[in-house]
Amino acid sequence: MLTKIDHWIRENLILKTHIYTMRMPEEVPAGVQVQELPESPTRRYRFRFICNSPKKTDQLVEFLRAKGMLFTTQVVEESSWYQPLIAPKGKSIVFVLFWLISMVLGAFGLFRLVISLKNNPEFMKNFQEAVDLFLEKS
Repeated sequence: MLTKIDHWIRENLILKTHIYTMRMPEEVPAGVQVQELPESPTRRYRFRFICNSPKKTDQLVEFLRAKGMLFTTQVVEESSWYQPLIAPKGKSIVFVLFWLISMVLGAFGLFRLVISLKNNPEFMKNFQEAVDLFLEKS
């Protein structure tokens, strides 16, 4: 189950929108990468615009619609070295971090408890007596 934070991470850091057009528009929003595709008889589009954020995508699509230009969009999952860390497939990074932090805090609390019991002379005396009693019965 993915949370809203997981969806936001995926949408803004992993997924890229490719917009293909036949001709170059007059304006392109800042931060949008423009690639001219090689001409070929089978290729329908000549330019590819790569948008990293949904806002840039919306701006470019609105502009293309206003100008009546033919375009198509494709959402592509960009593969990078950090993708498995921040957006693992089928897992929620929020839940993974929650359980990791819970386990670290639990281990730290257990460690502190053992240290405080070890420094308590009355507990150590009772514990030693219990161990001696156990060893005598064995």
